[in-house]
Amino acid sequence: MQAVDSNGRVFGGVDAWTRIGRLLPGWNLVAWILLVPGIHWLAVKTYGWIARNRYRWNRAACADGTCGVHLPENLK
Repeated sequence: MQAVDSNGRVFGGVDAWTRIGRLLPGWNLVAWILLVPGIHWLAVKTYGWIARNRYRWNRAACADGTCGVHLPENLK
């Protein structure tokens, strides 16, 4: 996940989610919680783990080969 702000700065992962959340109605509190240092660290680790394993959990969605470009070699 990546987000680009109005100044052209690019944010990725949890930082992208916090930027987006601060702009969406009802998500402002969640975005601010993700900025708390200990919570931010845990969110970054959790996001990374989910990102590394997303194809393993969604093999059926990629069964037609649409994810082939992005699949790690050990999952092809």
